[in-house]
Formats: sequence, structure tokens, C-alpha cells
Amino acid sequence: MKTKQDEKNKSKAKTKVIYAVLLLVVLALGVLVAVPSGAAAEEQTAEEKTIAELQQEIYEQGYNYTVAENRITRLPAEERAAVCGYKPLKAPEDPVLDENIRFVADAPSSQGAKTEAEAEVRAPSSYDAMALGFVTPVKDQSYPIPCGSCWIFGATAEFESDVAIGEGTLLDFAEQEVGDCNIWSSVGGYDFCDGGNAFMTTNFFTKHGAADEACHPYAATPQTCQDCPILKKVDNWRMITGSSGESQITTIKNAILNYGPVYSTIYANAGFKAYNSGVYEYWGWEPTNHAIEIIGWDDSLTHSHGSGAWLIKNSWGTDWGTAGPYPGCAWVAYGAANLGDYTSAVTGYNDFNTDDEIFYHDECGWMGWCTGYGTPTAYGAVRFTPTQDTTLTAVDFWAVDPGMQYEIKIFDTRNAVGSGKYTFSSQLGTTQTVTTNEPGYYSVPLTTTVPLTAGDDFIVQVKATTTTGWGYPAPIDYCTDSDLNWAGIATSSGESYVSPDGTEFEKYGTGGKDLGIRARAEREAPEEPEISVETDKFEYCLGETMEIKIAVSNPTSSPVTLKWFFGSPTLGVWLPMYVGSLPAGYANTFVVPLPVEKWSETPFSAVWYVDLQDPETGKELAADCACWSYAYPYCPKCESEPKLTQPLEKIAAGREIGEQIKGSA
Repeated sequence: MKTKQDEKNKSKAKTKVIYAVLLLVVLALGVLVAVPSGAAAEEQTAEEKTIAELQQEIYEQGYNYTVAENRITRLPAEERAAVCGYKPLKAPEDPVLDENIRFVADAPSSQGAKTEAEAEVRAPSSYDAMALGFVTPVKDQSYPIPCGSCWIFGATAEFESDVAIGEGTLLDFAEQEVGDCNIWSSVGGYDFCDGGNAFMTTNFFTKHGAADEACHPYAATPQTCQDCPILKKVDNWRMITGSSGESQITTIKNAILNYGPVYSTIYANAGFKAYNSGVYEYWGWEPTNHAIEIIGWDDSLTHSHGSGAWLIKNSWGTDWGTAGPYPGCAWVAYGAANLGDYTSAVTGYNDFNTDDEIFYHDECGWMGWCTGYGTPTAYGAVRFTPTQDTTLTAVDFWAVDPGMQYEIKIFDTRNAVGSGKYTFSSQLGTTQTVTTNEPGYYSVPLTTTVPLTAGDDFIVQVKATTTTGWGYPAPIDYCTDSDLNWAGIATSSGESYVSPDGTEFEKYGTGGKDLGIRARAEREAPEEPEISVETDKFEYCLGETMEIKIAVSNPTSSPVTLKWFFGSPTLGVWLPMYVGSLPAGYANTFVVPLPVEKWSETPFSAVWYVDLQDPETGKELAADCACWSYAYPYCPKCESEPKLTQPLEKIAAGREIGEQIKGSA
């Protein structure tokens, strides 16, 4: 039975098949002809060619790029091959698992499926995200030892660019943490240096997030997951192109303009590994094997097949491409080396918040498998039970096809109706509909949030409909790639449900399978103690009255310690004014009038410092300060010279606060 993958990208597939057949016929007839430069036969020996031989071939083919020795070319052949670690989703030999499951590895159509990125604007003739400050420095995935982790570096670089665009700051995310902590490695024992793809990184970034490089520095070999503090989490990701992305120039440009630099893949041969400058080109048919970040383009750059080139950021260090557009970067001709295949982009992220929670049963995410009934519509549902009070704010899912339509409902009650069938009732919130353009990962904010109670289950029901005729619209957590050991990782929750029409559901998933539907919740942040201090003006003279206002609030259920200090860098003193307990639930604003007497023979600057502390640990919970100054003797002349009558350490204002607290407690 044909899969959707077989039906798509026919033009490109036919060209590759015809070329291969012609080559076999020629070889069978024993005819000696010059094989085109892209032939696989030549590429088998190209890795062993010297730089001079490669440069001579480039010259003979009329190409306009140069090669030079670098750290990659100096590696032994086996290690040189190991630096290319992109692995597309692996289609099974028999794509039909059973009558309700299909494999679709190439969801975006090469026939020009419209994407969210296709804004009605004309792309400029050139664009450079590096020059705009949206690209982080080039890294080296193979230092100190060769490692096929380009799939992590490409995805991390793209995520870093999104943050740079959104926040104007260049963060450095930890690739090692992604490699060691993703479920395939941390649970399944997979060596991330053996390769991967954007589906694997997206699953990690949506479930966990990205951490700082300083927490888990890159080692180019598997280590132990450090569970580093998370900085940012992905909540939306789009598949821009499939296996014919090299021809979708406009689509990729629009994606970059709307989303920022994108993750993409390229076929990296010996010439690419030795790239030094110019516009790289290679016109063979080999599938992509290396992940990079596309950060711009220039339509005016010429090459043997016309004009126009992509600007890419690689992850082989700055010793590669040293004379290129930037060290570690390259120009690659439009359409060359299949650059552009399997392009994707993070389209939404958020700051990590310990009060946020994501519910899911699809531990391994989506790896190209779908379920359905052979018709455009299928219903899926998942049941979750929160462990604490929280609020449901969004529903997430993997969209498996372009142009899908969804209906989302939340229910409170599951009803068993016999024969293994269930219905859902007591709808919570409102029904919500959404249309998606690109395949990918979506987080849909609920227009009506739903309060959730600890221990009280809820059901997320999603009606998914395709508009292309694809009959298996529901994503499932399943993978047949033996290298990844899915069967040893995934577990079935028993809380996924499917239905052809939404009336009665049956449980779905055995042997680890679950639906790729998730839910996001946010706990209301608990109220924290607060304190502030201010004075009615800045400079005080002898005989005036300083008005000090201290506002405190302790909404917690435990007492906290209130401390008030006087400090003066001029005098070199730090004196406690008041230390006492603030009861649980207490709130008040103290207004303390303080007569200004002759506290010093000279002027001084000073500060009132107040804070609230945990009485057991001493941890500061809230703090504030107010600066002021004492001007004597530069104040207006007094009738008689005052004596130093009130040293600061004997000010009684602190006792007034204590008396007020005791009186109202």
C-alpha cells in the first residue's frame, strides 16, 4: 500500500530514479562515458583526494569556490565521515503497521503548500542575520573529538537566534545537555554523536527546554545529564520544507523573514568539508547528511547554474570556511547539495517558569507515525490527573499535515458505556477551533482557561481534520528505528482514546504507543512578603522632622522577621533600628516622624534599609532602601549653637514600629 511519502515529491523522485537507471544501463553495456560530477561513484573516492586535487576538479567544473586544509580535512577518513550526523526519520520497510496506522515522513508538500511564513511581502535581494546581530558565535561540534551532533547544534543555534531577535541578547545554550538529557539518550542509552534530527530536539525543547552552556559545557561525547536550570522553552515549531526543500527558495526566505534564521540540512561531501571561500556548489542527488542554520541569502552571487546563494552558519569551528562570508560560515548556491531539505523553525518560546506544567503521554514525541480511519477526520483524547491545584491554559499537539483544522474541548468526566467504550461529559470552558497551515508543533492558548483541582482528572479532546485527503490525522508516539530503541523507552499510559466520529471512544495504545496531544497549565504564583521604605525628601537640616514611611505585607501563613537598619558610608556605621517578628497575614504602613537633631558635627549621607527574612533560615524574602542626607552645619543658622544631644544609635523610632505591631497582632 502506498504511503503519503510515496505520493509526494514525484518530480524530484522520478529525476533521481531515471538518472540512477541510466547509470546502471551504461555500466551494464560496458560503455565508457564521463559520469557527471555528482555521481556517487566519484564521491566514494573524493574523501581521499588531496586539497590540490579537489581544487583542480572545482576549476574544471567551472565552480567558483576554493578549498583549504582545516581541522575537519585533517581528520582520518572515518572520523571525517562522523561529523555529518543528520538522520532523517527512517521509514519502515513496510509502512503499514496495521489498518489504522501509517508512516508519513515527509508531510510538507514540495508542490508549494502555503505556510504561515508566507507573508505578502517581497523578500529583499539580500539578507544577513549575522550582520543584524541575530546569530550567536560559531561553535565546533567536533572539538575535542569528532561527533555527529550537528542535529543538536543546528537546532540550538536556531533557538538562540530566536531569542536574539525577541530579546536582543545572545544566549549560549548547552548542546551537551540536549545530547545527554533527551529521552533517547538518558533513558534509551543512545549515543547522540551517532546523529539525530529536528523531531528529537523539538521534543526535548518543548518538554524540558534549553539550559546555559556554563552549566554543562560541551564535551563531544556522551556524559551524564546534569538537569541544569532551564532558561527558555519552545512552545511552537514549524516544518517549512520536506525532501524537496532545495527548490523552495521563496518559502525559505519568507520563513527567515517571519521566524528568523532556520534549521536546515545539506549534503556535505569532501568539497564542502574543505570549503574555504566563494559560493559552494554540488549538484548530485545524494540525500542530506548534515544539519546547519540558514541565516541569510544574496540573490546576486553567481555560480555555474545561475545566481543566488544561501548564507549558512556551520558548526565545525572557525577553522572551516576561514575566508568565507564569516569564519565558520559559507555561501551555498540555491538548489545545490540539496540545501533546504527538511527546513524547520522554532516559532514560539517562553521563559521557563517553575509554576508552569506540561502534561503529556508521548514521551518520545512525534517521529512520523499517525493513526486514523482512512478518512480526513479522527478524534483523539487524552486524560490527565493534576497533582496540585493549577489552571489549564493551552492545548498542544503535533500537526501531521499542511492545512489542518482542529476542534478542542475539555471535559471533566469520563463515562464507561460498556464493551471497552467511553464517552466524555461535563465540558469545561468553551469549544475552540483552530486552523494550522504548516505541519509541526502547536501550542494553542485557550480563550477560556480552566481551573484544575489536584486529584481531579480532566480530558482533552481534539477533533483533527485534514484538507489534503490524508486519512490519518492523529499523531502518535511510535518509532521503528532500531538504532533509537523506542521499544525500550516508551510506555503506554492507558489514557489515550480514539474515535472515528466523536461519539464513543476506545482506549488507544499498546506496547508504548500514545497520542501526541498535550496540555499546559500555570499555577498561580503564591503571594510573597513585600516591604518598602521612603522618606518625604532627600536632604534634612537641624530642627526639621523627617517622615519615614515603611509599608509591610506578609500574606503567607508563617511569621517573618522584619529588620530595619541605618547605614552611612560617610560615617562608616551600620546600626540596627528594629528587629522583630511580623505575624502571618499582617499588613500595615508605618509613618514614623523623626525629629532631626544634631546627630553629627559634619554632613553625611545615609540610607534606611529594611528587609523581611525567613526566621529559620535567614533567607531574605523582600528588601528595600531609601537614601537621604544630613546637611548640618550647612543649614540656616540656628539661634544658638545646639549640643550633640541625640546620637543616632539612641533614636527611638524603631520602638514605635514594634509597639504598633504588638498592638495590632
